[in-house]
Amino acid sequence: MSKKIKIWLIVASLLILFGAVIFSICLISVNGDFMKISTSKFQTNEYQITENFESISITADTANIEIVPSNDSTCAVKCVEKENRHHLVSVKDKTLVIELVDTRKWYEHIDINFRQPSITISLPQGYYEAFAVKCQTGNIKVEDLSVGSINLKVTTGNITAKKINALGDFEINVVTGKTLLSEVNCNNLTSNGTTGDVKLEKVVANGIINVKRNTGDICFDSCDAVELLVKTTTGDVKGTLLSSKIFIIDTSTGKKDVPKTTIGGKCEITTTTGDVIISIKQ
Repeated sequence: MSKKIKIWLIVASLLILFGAVIFSICLISVNGDFMKISTSKFQTNEYQITENFESISITADTANIEIVPSNDSTCAVKCVEKENRHHLVSVKDKTLVIELVDTRKWYEHIDINFRQPSITISLPQGYYEAFAVKCQTGNIKVEDLSVGSINLKVTTGNITAKKINALGDFEINVVTGKTLLSEVNCNNLTSNGTTGDVKLEKVVANGIINVKRNTGDICFDSCDAVELLVKTTTGDVKGTLLSSKIFIIDTSTGKKDVPKTTIGGKCEITTTTGDVIISIKQ
């Protein structure tokens, strides 16, 4: 190693040490409260939606998104957000639209922030034609919803959906994160992702359940569909179904334990490294 490289390594180490000392002093000065050293200013904006709408479309960047039942017949939207990255809430063409508006200057893109923005929608009971959420980093939670079709997409984050009744298709896309569906009825269910476990509880599809993951376990609890297509590279596939299926199992190094039934729709499960253990709930 040359003398010049050694000098640069020493300088880099001293700078890292200096930064750690400054950070520790700042943290001590605020009694360990990370929020107090954040450079981002947050604000809470609330909206009462008085116009009628039939569909919902949400586009966010780094916000946790939650849909909860309204206590009355009104719709309310609450956004906890950065002052210079707020969400515009409006009704366009009978669609409730929530979209991010970024007004930051170029030098404001570098900041210290330990708080997650959030969007909470209190939604009245009723039927909605379509429901779509797209988010980069954040969790999506949807509960008690009747829709024609539903589409949830997140790059990094978890998706939780409970008590969903969809006359059409339910589509989920997760790059990295867990997926939990409970008490869901739909036409077809498609869940694509790269890394993360999938747990389906009392999920019934009139057509096909299609689940794909590269890394992650897939668990079924009292689920059913005319046809099931499940594929994972590294992960187990386990659980219970509600009716007999014709099982087509392909696993390279895992254990296989499925009923030897010869009637019902196709249940095709493929995994490279993982067990496949499925039973029919009596």
